[in-house]
Amino acid sequence: MHLLVLAFAFILLSPHAQQAGARPELQTHTTINFHCAPWDGSALSIQTTVSMTGNTAQALTATVWGKGLRDLLRAGSRQLDLDQLYSDAGTGITTLCRSEAGKPRACTPVAGRLDIDAAMIEIGGALKGTLFYRMPGIAQELAIPFRGVIEDSRELCG
Repeated sequence: MHLLVLAFAFILLSPHAQQAGARPELQTHTTINFHCAPWDGSALSIQTTVSMTGNTAQALTATVWGKGLRDLLRAGSRQLDLDQLYSDAGTGITTLCRSEAGKPRACTPVAGRLDIDAAMIEIGGALKGTLFYRMPGIAQELAIPFRGVIEDSRELCG
């Protein structure tokens, strides 16, 4: 129930949902996998998608790379601020993407932080935590819990 309440808050930030005023049916899905960072190094992507049936979907993605991935692989590291730096010295980025039927997908970088509750950082390993983010122009930090298994990916980096 707690996840549903947070997911509903996530969707309500959408101007379309605010105008509609109706209470939509929500569906959430989390995908976690390894892929390549912009400079071709390794990255870990955590994407939580919240969708309203047939209308709007919002995907919050935390992509951890470089220093962030190295810190996450250390057993003691469980909190990670994503600094939006596109380099190996950076920790990663957070983006919020919105898609509506008949419209192009629109993505915005947002300030983000990961709190990891449980992690086994390998393919097939479980990852559980909360992704905190702050929308531009909104002071309050919002939280989306996630839980998933790191999927096998076929992308080769380097």
